[in-house]
Amino acid sequence: YPLSVPSDTFRHRATTPLDVDEVWAQLQQPEKWKAMGGIDEIHDPVIEADLLKGFAFTSRIAGTAYRGRATTTDAVHRERMVVDVDTSELKAVLTVELTPIDASTQLDVTMRLSSKSFLASMMWGLVASTVGSGLPHRTAEMIDAFY
Repeated sequence: YPLSVPSDTFRHRATTPLDVDEVWAQLQQPEKWKAMGGIDEIHDPVIEADLLKGFAFTSRIAGTAYRGRATTTDAVHRERMVVDVDTSELKAVLTVELTPIDASTQLDVTMRLSSKSFLASMMWGLVASTVGSGLPHRTAEMIDAFY
């Protein structure tokens, strides 16, 4: 029988007083994505025509450095960014949808997370719980980094 790959989807909605043009501009800066993925270092960002195309990153968890790559797979100016995050243990798809509300912006953040390794699959309950419960905090950290 094929092994089933555990996966979960988490959602969070937040608002910032920044207008949608400023939020879009902030999303094109690789450093602003640090909070969303629990990223410690960003390397080799690729930006083309003012659009963030991707970056390499390092996350340190319990003293172990995990390296990965984030790649923008879909972007609609001022509306949506979809970033695929790939590491040896996990794969995530982060979607940030922007909705202008008067002079502010609503961000709808969705993270689809799936296991890529036996170890991550065995620890899935803890992994999913940690990521799911942490999404509101990580979204708030990202928005705080906009200022």
